[in-house]
Amino acid sequence: KDAAIALEYYRRGAETGSNPCKLALHRLYREGVELPKDPVEAERHGRAAAESGDAEAAFELGLFYERYSGDTPEWLRASEWMRTASERGHAAAALRLAEYHFEGRLGPVNSAEGVRLLRVAAGLGSAEACFRIGEAYREGTHLPRDAVASTAWFARAAEAGLASAENAYGLA
Repeated sequence: KDAAIALEYYRRGAETGSNPCKLALHRLYREGVELPKDPVEAERHGRAAAESGDAEAAFELGLFYERYSGDTPEWLRASEWMRTASERGHAAAALRLAEYHFEGRLGPVNSAEGVRLLRVAAGLGSAEACFRIGEAYREGTHLPRDAVASTAWFARAAEAGLASAENAYGLA
């Protein structure tokens, strides 16, 4: 409830090597709600946490370069950290990186890499990734049109409780 006290304890924790404290400082400085926004401090604390092997911190640093580091997104730097987070088992990072490839954020649209990353995210338990693969098969975008494969992916996402997948599976 008191930002100054919280900041002091997060700083102490970060100094002793606590990744949750480093990540908390990263978020506080990145968002600029409780404290003045400070991209330099946000990057410093986020990088310290990410470089220690924390998958969530790597994902958060990717978001930082995508949304908070300046006036325009730094897609290449964001993708490096999203890739790192994905390799460390962070499903949301793999899903987001797939979007970068589908949207051409890193150069020309790369459907093959986007689909590969969706499969990685699905393998890491992302119901959203399963749903997106089902949509790709249903629509014939990024994958060949295949109603059976689409239904199977929708079923997998629906079993995980994703409402949009439950609807799509019911319709299929």
